[in-house]
Amino acid sequence: MKMRILFFLVSMVPGSLIAFAQSPEDTIRAVMQAIKIIHQQENLRFQAMEENNLPLLDTLLSDDLTYTHTDGKTKTKGEFLERLRSGELRYKSIEVVQMKTRVYGNTAVVTGWARVQVKVKGQDTAFQIRFIEVYVLKDGRWQMVAWQSTRLPQQ
Repeated sequence: MKMRILFFLVSMVPGSLIAFAQSPEDTIRAVMQAIKIIHQQENLRFQAMEENNLPLLDTLLSDDLTYTHTDGKTKTKGEFLERLRSGELRYKSIEVVQMKTRVYGNTAVVTGWARVQVKVKGQDTAFQIRFIEVYVLKDGRWQMVAWQSTRLPQQ
């Protein structure tokens, strides 16, 4: 319940302020606010994935999401959520080590590095990934429209 309330509060902050900024200082404040919102949503999304909280994930992901896993397989939002619902895929932990966000008007690109533990079809596995994702400001809130991750070599 706390996560839903936090998400509601975060999503109510107007990300579209960037388009209406009057001065360089206003633009910087608007971009920083957008980055803060996106990072909060990222933390919520990763937590929701670990908890298998599908209703929250449904609100954080755009309906036209393209989700590309480390194995190169691409899923729609519905297909990704169904894999979680069925138990075929279960995120045990996601530790973001590094994350950088760049905002370009109503679009944001997030890049990062994370340690992930999952169970896929009953098999536990742990690995590190580099990821890139795209957020778009839609209907007054930031939504993830694309995710792609690359598994890093074992060290």
